[in-house]
Amino acid sequence: MSYDASDQTQVQTQNRKIQNREDTKKNDLQHLMAMPEGRRFFRDILQACGVMRLSFAPGGSDRDSAFAEGMRNVGIMLHEQLQEADKELYLHMIKEMMTDE
Repeated sequence: MSYDASDQTQVQTQNRKIQNREDTKKNDLQHLMAMPEGRRFFRDILQACGVMRLSFAPGGSDRDSAFAEGMRNVGIMLHEQLQEADKELYLHMIKEMMTDE
């Protein structure tokens, strides 16, 4: 069956599926962030993505800067998802990052 955006039942069913996926993702992130190992993993990913640094590569090519910006964009999306999943656990991760360095 193809999707019919004018069919209210199909639209509601699709919206429920989307909400269920988002709820599952949020729940998964909360479970992972509740563990020190999960927070360490996400912290390492965010640092590797360069979320807190410029993506411009002086002396490099445009491709170098574009690649770094792509990595940074993925990190920013993860950063936002972690904050939305659980602000307290996110702040806990940041505090751990500051004391580990």
